[in-house]
Amino acid sequence: MEEQIRRHDRPAPRYTSYPTTPHFTPDRLENHAAIQRAGLMRIAWLLLSLLAVALLSGQPLLVGSPARADGDSSAGRKVFKQCRNCHSVRAGKFGTFGSNLYQVIGHMAGTAPDYDYSPALAGAGFTWTPELLDRWLADPPAFLPGTEMEFILESAEERADVIAYLIAAGKR
Repeated sequence: MEEQIRRHDRPAPRYTSYPTTPHFTPDRLENHAAIQRAGLMRIAWLLLSLLAVALLSGQPLLVGSPARADGDSSAGRKVFKQCRNCHSVRAGKFGTFGSNLYQVIGHMAGTAPDYDYSPALAGAGFTWTPELLDRWLADPPAFLPGTEMEFILESAEERADVIAYLIAAGKR
């Protein structure tokens, strides 16, 4: 026991493995700033990587943003008459040549009941947003090769109107 007490009474060795300098010397502050910069660079690279993946996948960056839902729904109803040959927007109406578009915004593409989708659309794996629907209506075969829909709405204003109509019809 005395031996243990004596060990603590000894002076510390002159050269220690722990730093004897103050914690905030200019060298340490520069090193700390470098470590922080490195961490910020890692975060920046991660964010840029995620952005690149999102852009390459074709998925919207801001899900649910109303960029294309600013059209006129009453004008969209008139334009949608061209679409009525194949599609319906009434709840529960099936048996048309195209799929039922009731509440299409916010639903997974190619999953509506009672419709036999093309393999391309059935395996698309995305949720319809106003932005994706706008790109789809602009040129379906270019948007998703292998789809059966060939109807194209060239006018951006008409597409915005149809999307506004689909949103309004889905709320009825």
